[in-house]
Amino acid sequence: MPVYSNSMISTYETCPLKFKLKYIDKVDVEEIEGVEAFLGIRVHETLAKLHEDLILSKLNPLDDLLSFYKSEWTKNWNQNILIRKEGISEENYYDTGERLIRDYYKRYQPFTNIRTIATEKHLSFKLKDKYNFRGYIDRLDISNGEIYEIHDYKTSRNLPHDEWLENDRQLALYQIGLKQNYRDAEKVKLIWHYLRFDKEFTIEKTEEELEETEEKTVELIETIKTDTEFKPKENSLCEYCDFPEYCPFQKHIVKTETLPAEEFLKDDGVSLANRYVELKAQVKLFSDELEVLREKIISYAHKEGLTQLRGSDCILKISEKDALKFPSKSEPERAELEELIKKAGKWEEVSNLSTDKLEKILSESAWDKDIIMKVINFSRRDKEIKIYIRTLNEEGGS
Repeated sequence: MPVYSNSMISTYETCPLKFKLKYIDKVDVEEIEGVEAFLGIRVHETLAKLHEDLILSKLNPLDDLLSFYKSEWTKNWNQNILIRKEGISEENYYDTGERLIRDYYKRYQPFTNIRTIATEKHLSFKLKDKYNFRGYIDRLDISNGEIYEIHDYKTSRNLPHDEWLENDRQLALYQIGLKQNYRDAEKVKLIWHYLRFDKEFTIEKTEEELEETEEKTVELIETIKTDTEFKPKENSLCEYCDFPEYCPFQKHIVKTETLPAEEFLKDDGVSLANRYVELKAQVKLFSDELEVLREKIISYAHKEGLTQLRGSDCILKISEKDALKFPSKSEPERAELEELIKKAGKWEEVSNLSTDKLEKILSESAWDKDIIMKVINFSRRDKEIKIYIRTLNEEGGS
């Protein structure tokens, strides 16, 4: 039976295809380590050493911790670690990590109010007695002899909103696991340390909230178990993905980005894309020209009192009628109209707000009177002019 983790489930939420490649197919690729992750690991290691030694009644001086941090950084740094932010160097990231450790140390020293049970505490537990789950708590403390504290270190560049903290799944799941592993874990605090901002956030979960978290997580696991497609999901994390050559969004980009110029232009996909863009530009050019010509034809027909114009082998018929007009996509009322139709469950019937279909439905009174009246309030009567082409045979007849 598989063992699930929060990172696995989060991967599925981010991109089902990435989940499949990583956890089901177990595709062996060289993972790209970004400098942000590298920084986070080094800071976690240093804080873990601080608290592990405190368990044995040893308080490391700040300078000793910084020496440890420097040693681990130097030992593990390599040229393959990716720095994406332009103008920022390895030294800048190193200094950031050192600042986080200094701030943390100064905030909590002399650490006499902290009683740590474990760092990097491994938890194995079950969800709904069905699914095996595991996790690692950055630090597990106990205070006042009865309150368990689950601590999580964050080195991210953003402060969380209250809503994010309330809905964070990871620490809530760890609390569920803690209660299964420690029978006296009745009172538990969830504590996040946002180290870049020297801020601490604490939340206590009710049994109802934990029950809801467990149910939602089980639902996600069952969605994963029944998924047969594992469709890719394009998102802001795509540039950090380890599987671009397997992804329909990225694999052609990866394939062509290192090709020499001559080979690049010969690639079938590149040729097709370039030709498509070229033709679209021509269509736009002709569309603009056609619209100008259309206005000239209508103006000429009105001026001469005509409804048809003769061409060499065709006749243009100018048809004019009263029609209902609805807000265009650029008008603010459009969103209100769309929301009204969607709430009424009629969106598919008007094919994404086709004016012709909507007018037909209104003329036939195909919807409830109340909905029709609300839709009509968004409309206005206007002239609709269309030009039809009728070809002629060689003798000039129709």
